[in-house]
Amino acid sequence: MLGERNYNIGDLVINKMPVELSIDGLIIRPGEVGLIISLIPYREFMYHDYDYIVLIQGRDVFFFDHELSPHKHKQDIK
Repeated sequence: MLGERNYNIGDLVINKMPVELSIDGLIIRPGEVGLIISLIPYREFMYHDYDYIVLIQGRDVFFFDHELSPHKHKQDIK
C-alpha cells in the first residue's frame, strides 16, 4: 500500500524475482541477499515509483516492496 514500507535502511533482504541489468547483462537470481541502502521518497502523482535501492552483487538495484522478502536466517550470503 502506498506510504507503507516493510523495510528500513540497513535491513538485509532477499529478492523474489530474477532481475536482468541491461547495462552489463548481469542476472540477479531469486534468493540473492541484498542490503537496503536507500528509501525512495513517494510523490503523490507517481504511484509506480520504486520503493528501495538495494545493494546486491556490488550494484545499486531498484526494487518494489513486493519484490523483496526479509532475510531471516543465519545462512551463507550469496
